[in-house]
Amino acid sequence: MMALSFDGVDDKVDFGDINAIDGSSLLTVCVWYKPTAASDAAVIWGKVASVGGDAADLVLWHGVGDGSVGADFAFVMGTTAPKGRVAGIFSAGVWVHLAIVYDGGGAANADRLKLYVNGVAQTVTFSGTIPASIGSSADTVTIGTDGANAWDLDGVLAHLKVWTAALTAAEVAQEMESARPARTANLVQWSPLDDGVSAKDYSGSGNHGTVTGAVQIAGPPVSYGSE
Repeated sequence: MMALSFDGVDDKVDFGDINAIDGSSLLTVCVWYKPTAASDAAVIWGKVASVGGDAADLVLWHGVGDGSVGADFAFVMGTTAPKGRVAGIFSAGVWVHLAIVYDGGGAANADRLKLYVNGVAQTVTFSGTIPASIGSSADTVTIGTDGANAWDLDGVLAHLKVWTAALTAAEVAQEMESARPARTANLVQWSPLDDGVSAKDYSGSGNHGTVTGAVQIAGPPVSYGSE
């Protein structure tokens, strides 16, 4: 299995505006990630024109979640808050499976946003109040940087999956074990990132990516999964 390597300077993949995310109260994003350095301040996945610029921003960070360097895993909804953060997750050269599960119908922050590392739910530190729904915007979905090319990732990404659904803990663990999505209901993007040219979406939603600079290398230790 292959992956895409980002140089921390100007590499990215742009998937266009995935409209299904706008206004949703449910979202799950899963991706495999291998950082080049333990500490960074970079966008792994985002739907954001420029970080901190819009209340509809969605950003999965390597870093503290406010643009500060760190080994933290954070997810921000809005500007620099509200957010959920798990400290000290990343090690240089080590693959990790990341998942964010958002359910705006939850009663409290811990019910609305869950962060998973290698299939295990983490203890999350929150700031602000996680909203009941995602804002709407025309921002494109990118990996490796934000829409302004300001927060560039130095690392490797593989097997990106996005659902407009809140996956259970058991489902997240199952997705970690398989490159192919085990759950297809509400799947809006499945991009293995094994094609260094087009970053094709196999979900059936047509959210194909345009690759700029990122190059194909060996991926994480995960099987393709059953048909």
